[in-house]
Amino acid sequence: MASISTSKLAVHERASLTGDVPANSTWQYINVQKPGVSGGPANQTVESQLIRNNRNPAGLKLVGPQSALTIPFETQIPVTSAENWWLMLKASIYSAASTAAQSTGSFTWLTTVLTGTTTGFERGDVIEIYDTAAPTVKYYARVTSTPGATMSIDLTKPGTAGAGPFTVRRGVTIKNGSTQKNFAMLRVFQSPGSVSDNRFELFDKETIDACSFSLTNKGIITGTFNTVGVGSDQIATALSGLRTTQASATFDPASTGEVVDATNNVPWVNVAGAEYGVQSVSFNWANNSQARSNVGDYVADSISAGDFRGTGQFTAYFDDIAEFNKALLGTASSMYVVMKNSTGSILTLSIPRVRYGNPTLNGSDRDVIASMPFQFEEDASEGIGIRISFFA
Repeated sequence: MASISTSKLAVHERASLTGDVPANSTWQYINVQKPGVSGGPANQTVESQLIRNNRNPAGLKLVGPQSALTIPFETQIPVTSAENWWLMLKASIYSAASTAAQSTGSFTWLTTVLTGTTTGFERGDVIEIYDTAAPTVKYYARVTSTPGATMSIDLTKPGTAGAGPFTVRRGVTIKNGSTQKNFAMLRVFQSPGSVSDNRFELFDKETIDACSFSLTNKGIITGTFNTVGVGSDQIATALSGLRTTQASATFDPASTGEVVDATNNVPWVNVAGAEYGVQSVSFNWANNSQARSNVGDYVADSISAGDFRGTGQFTAYFDDIAEFNKALLGTASSMYVVMKNSTGSILTLSIPRVRYGNPTLNGSDRDVIASMPFQFEEDASEGIGIRISFFA
């Protein structure tokens, strides 16, 4: 079989939304599914429709560039909070500043109440709980009230949890907000049969505009980042041919962490405070960004932030019809998903308030299986639509 060319993507967060100065000179590769990143530069053209006496063809004019990338991924829980995959996830919801991780021992746990040092926790946190003396069994819960002397959660202490004291952990947390992130993204091409990075294409003002996650029964947890940008620099045979400020850049390897799947790595799907057996769960959110252009400028100045919107769907066996009835009655609910790799690192996605659409029954002569579409709503007490946490 003949060799084919390959490509990969390296990124780093930009120092600012404008200009050519990167935050640092180190690029980190991102693991993506083959065939990898699609899309790229798209020059914007307009066409004159003027009908001339000599019947010349209409005039085509080049009026500016733009760019859009589609970056597929198979989910790898980051090793550190500085890993670029995590940074892109943060950027995809225009996160406010991250809040620090918190781990506290010596909690007591009675039904749905934790008593201990609650400083550093907040309402909406998805937390991990385990017996300090026997930490093998982990439990996950969502904090349902503002912590004070005690902390209310949505999980009743099971009989197998042990006597305690308990350790309670929260992760580094990001919430959808208004702080926009731009990235420099470098697409690297290799010629057929080559292992050297010999072609480079730079997208220096690229913003994560949308993200999707898909968890399917017995499947790899996959997703897609979509970007919006002002265009790209030409493909060059040397990195210095794109930007002199990146001439000395180095490349960190892509993460080699475990690719997580929905069978071995999802211990908890919680809907309205109850653990659910589901067939599939998907989340999608979009920032509705666009290039900010001015009359007289060929390249856009930056990318503007639009209104954040989120949608999703989950398919489940409805032995209990409480959630199904919420869809019929237009009642709001909530949801979170916990993903955990074999080393104990955790990624949680929590949506504090969802509003269901019309449920769909999937076929006849089978169990009561329904698909429940939903959209994110801003939670009144948390002031957010989605919260993502990473536990190292």
